Amino acid sequence: GEEGEVTDEEEEAPETPAQRIVRAVAESKAALRRVDAVLEPDIFGHIATVHEHARHPAVLADAGADAEPPDIVRALAEGYRGQTAACGLLCRWLATVYARGDGRRSRGVTPATDKVRTLVERIIFGLASSRFVVGRSDDDFLSLPKAELRFVGGMMACPRWRRLLIDLGERNRESAFLRVCLQKISKRGHHREIAARMDQSEHFAVFNGMLASELGIAAKLAMGITDNVDDPEDATPGGKPGAAQPRHPSALLAELASDLRRTCSGTSYTYLYAREVLDRLVARASADAALRLPLRQWVRLAEELEFAAFRPASPESGAVRPAAALERKRRVEVALLVGDLFQRKRRRADAVDGDAPAARDRLDAVLQQVLKVYAAARPLDGRVVAKLPPAPPDASAYQEYAGRAVLAHPTLILALLEGLFRGGAHRLTGTEARTRVAGLVAAAAYECERKNGAPPAPPDAGEQGEVMETEVDRIAKVILRGSALCEKIEKLVNFTIIQSSADTEPASPGGKLTQLCLNSAPVAQGVLLWARDMAEGPDFVNSVTYSTFSPCLLSLVRVVACHHAFARRDVAGVALSFLGHVSSDAGSRQMRSIREQCLRVLVWTAVAGEPIAVLEGVGARVADRSSGMDASLVRYFVGGLLQVVTPPCSMLFVRTLGGVLLEKKCVEALRSSYFNRKGKLFSLVKVFEKTLQEDETEERTEKDVKMVASLLSTYDSLK
Repeated sequence: GEEGEVTDEEEEAPETPAQRIVRAVAESKAALRRVDAVLEPDIFGHIATVHEHARHPAVLADAGADAEPPDIVRALAEGYRGQTAACGLLCRWLATVYARGDGRRSRGVTPATDKVRTLVERIIFGLASSRFVVGRSDDDFLSLPKAELRFVGGMMACPRWRRLLIDLGERNRESAFLRVCLQKISKRGHHREIAARMDQSEHFAVFNGMLASELGIAAKLAMGITDNVDDPEDATPGGKPGAAQPRHPSALLAELASDLRRTCSGTSYTYLYAREVLDRLVARASADAALRLPLRQWVRLAEELEFAAFRPASPESGAVRPAAALERKRRVEVALLVGDLFQRKRRRADAVDGDAPAARDRLDAVLQQVLKVYAAARPLDGRVVAKLPPAPPDASAYQEYAGRAVLAHPTLILALLEGLFRGGAHRLTGTEARTRVAGLVAAAAYECERKNGAPPAPPDAGEQGEVMETEVDRIAKVILRGSALCEKIEKLVNFTIIQSSADTEPASPGGKLTQLCLNSAPVAQGVLLWARDMAEGPDFVNSVTYSTFSPCLLSLVRVVACHHAFARRDVAGVALSFLGHVSSDAGSRQMRSIREQCLRVLVWTAVAGEPIAVLEGVGARVADRSSGMDASLVRYFVGGLLQVVTPPCSMLFVRTLGGVLLEKKCVEALRSSYFNRKGKLFSLVKVFEKTLQEDETEERTEKDVKMVASLLSTYDSLK
């Protein structure tokens, strides 16, 4: 090449032996001078390198390097700072400070030592998160020999270090090294920890393994089996998953369902895949009586996944930002486009007894549009319903198909019932549109009864044997009557109810609506939607009829709860909504009377099978200073509970009610001179202590022991 130009041959000139020796000696000398070099695992290799080449000073001198051999012992001694020993000593000092007055041990590890370990690991986690760089860190880890990568396997065996790897994988999704770690953690079976800490939508192998594991755990928990359940809250080093803080199956199920909702509804394809897996599981398990309990749990999980994907976003969910709303709208549209309502007509090849496939295609298209409207929080439009096909000549086959299609999507039932029962702009106005929507809900109700083994009612026939009315038509008429009665009662000052179904039809609108609720589950569900819509609307609270209408509405939902077990949690939600009302037109005495009625409904609902939901809701309002739950209402609620709560108690009940009793507002109210059931309250606390001592399921935790001890010391003066 030209003068001054560096050629490729000069750039790629091989390193001479002398140069290799000089470089190796220089690196080894630098390693010996590092801080705490004597503690490094490769220190012996550096000592050997320096010692070997110190015997050939001429080679180093010829290469222009320092030929003077270093004093190895002095270099190591001067560089020793003992940082690891200092950290260990500091940890022991901290453990001693934390351990004062706490001599209990848990699996050989004192709680004080565990606190120190948590403190140190928090610092290490922060450093690892800030210093991990995708690409450079991947190269550093992946270039290590297998022998030196064994420490990663040790990290995967420890719950605390697994948490670090999972969190790093969530923050650095492009990292090849962390992707391999997540796959290995998944293969080891720690799916609960992955589901609780990250979104696996970009790692299908991990997501698939997690989904299979979660559904299997749901089946075990539904049958009351808690052994070998990987609990992500257990972070005790060296402990078996779930052994440190065993919890009630219902609490684990609630957490599992929450993780699945978050993980599977993050993208449209994870939602569709999860629904397809659940639908096939339900179809196979329906024929096996031994899988009755897991079947119910899988059906419930499928419903919750659909609710999470299609229910309108609320301010509490945090998904009301424009970007988030647009992203959610896109997910809904993709899920509907790839879902069965759109794809079914592509697979449809035959007609059934004159029921034209075109009618089914139109029905599926309308149902798809209803779901899209509902997910966007828009009221059901009569123009959408008008696209429903008219009933074909053979109405029974079409109604059966419509019932199966609506029943496969529980969100559709809510959307259709809201169009019939919710007030204001959400209520459909056209007679034809209301009739068609009621027909769809009735078809779903009839199909549900038929699947559960109820004998089908024979159709009415005319004088000459002509079929006049099917059972679906009768159910639809009942639903329309219930909707019309709700609309009529809204305009009244108050209304009366009946406590049980009568042989003759009541004369008052309130009595008629109550009887329809007692005899028809769809009407009862619609009435609860109507009641909750009124309770959560601002216009009703500030209306003139609030003080006279509210007691009637609360009595109606209590009667619904008496006759429909699965509606009791919704009834508790309506009562809790009323508990937070502050009306400017109602006097203080009237407001107190309404709130006391709310508390009576809540106590009854707790006795009827929803104690945890009630106690959690009341506890949240007791902790909220602006909720209107004053000291007198706290005493009223606890006094009502003391009349109905009798031993034995579960640990979950002890934990939930104990947390409410330890709230500051609750303690001040119950220790005052106005509370006249102090002896019963202290007896209940003693029952909690006995439950803790006699718990054979090993469900109690250290936190439970401290809670009961705090209850005993707080209410000791009441005995």
